[in-house]
Amino acid sequence: MLITAQTRIGELLDAHPSLVEFLISRYPTFSKLKNPLLRKTVAKIATLSAASAMAGVTTEQLVREIQEFLAGSGGAAAPQLSREERIRVMKEIILELHAGGNFKDLKERFSKMSEGLEHSDIAEMEQRLIKEGMPETEIKRLCDIHVAMFQDSLKEQEAPKVPKGHPLYWFMEENRALENLLVKTEGFLNAKEIPQRAPAALTELFQEISNVHIHYARKENQLFSLLERHGVDAPSKVMWSLDDDIRALIKGVIKESASLDFPDLKARALDLFQKLRDMITKEERILFPLSLDTLSGPEWQEMKRGDKEIGYAWINPGDSSTENSPAAVGRNDGLLALETGGLSGETVNLILNHLPIEFSFVDEKDEVLYYNQGLGERIFPRSPAVIGRKVQNCHPPKSLGTVEKILSEFKSGAKSVAEFWMERQGRFLHIRYLAVRDKENRYKGTLEITQDITALRTLTGEKRLLDWKS
Repeated sequence: MLITAQTRIGELLDAHPSLVEFLISRYPTFSKLKNPLLRKTVAKIATLSAASAMAGVTTEQLVREIQEFLAGSGGAAAPQLSREERIRVMKEIILELHAGGNFKDLKERFSKMSEGLEHSDIAEMEQRLIKEGMPETEIKRLCDIHVAMFQDSLKEQEAPKVPKGHPLYWFMEENRALENLLVKTEGFLNAKEIPQRAPAALTELFQEISNVHIHYARKENQLFSLLERHGVDAPSKVMWSLDDDIRALIKGVIKESASLDFPDLKARALDLFQKLRDMITKEERILFPLSLDTLSGPEWQEMKRGDKEIGYAWINPGDSSTENSPAAVGRNDGLLALETGGLSGETVNLILNHLPIEFSFVDEKDEVLYYNQGLGERIFPRSPAVIGRKVQNCHPPKSLGTVEKILSEFKSGAKSVAEFWMERQGRFLHIRYLAVRDKENRYKGTLEITQDITALRTLTGEKRLLDWKS
């Protein structure tokens, strides 16, 4: 019989009558259990959680003592739990932990039911807690305690084995590179004699460590996105926030490496390193195995292509990272298949007209094919009559020579960008001509982009997303 905080006393005593005398000997308040009427009424609905409150003892201690008594008296040892039972018990333990339960007692209780624990159990437990209303901020707050709780069981789990070239292979290669970098930095911090160039050297090492943001960016924008398609969103809700905390710690250590007292800096750095190592454990013992169980072959192939676009930290996968990658990620639902995703014609038109710039496109024959409406008052007037017109005829004679030269150099491949800026009627304008080429580097036309950057020139400091107020 599975014994948890929600086990009813009546069911427990029916299965193990000898428990009555044991409980009374330990906690006199349970002497009422000898009353047959009480056994048939209150005990049938009262849980061990409620009983522990009556006895003035923690639920985890009462459950542990009952389990020890049954094991020592020949009672049935706790069987290996089913996955559903494991998840349910883990939820109870974590809820008690969040309510202030004793970590040591709860960890001991967990260790007795952890046989058969799988990586996906922990992720599923957190997924259910979020769905049942626990804020992800609360799960994040005690996430490190969760990992400490499950640490021994997680150590028994092997990191996934995948072939070279698989997206997870490169994630784990980056983790090995990060571990080596942390050991190197720790050696510097723990040296008996600190070199005079310590601040500069440490800053360089911390900046190298900061490249973990690339690793996290692939995880957040690639792996989390694919998992969310399958309804698995707890990792992204909790882990992304932890990634941001690590980024902030790295940024702070880099900024302060030249100004803090060395012992103070060392303490901050070692705290950062522990969080980085904890994240490696969470990735390789929970997130990556869960991803292998969830994602399909085509999804991993899709991920390869996006990984290359975001980049890698500390390693150079070469071309193997994009083997067999799809030529495009389109959608078969009537949308215009673009290189990454798909859009309807109406949506494309709306997007182009909502860009805070004006642009027009001239094809390889120098004919105007398109211009967008832009937002607000136009900088340079346009009308539908321009469509199909030679671009040379759209400029005054005094500019024609420059226009021809730009087009000539774009077509020859000598140049790909030409940009200009000017002041007009109190506005500062930035104009760029960009050569458009296909994958074979063949010239397909020119994009002209005009932007009023008057307000942009006045910006100072920073304003982040979290600073926005409605």
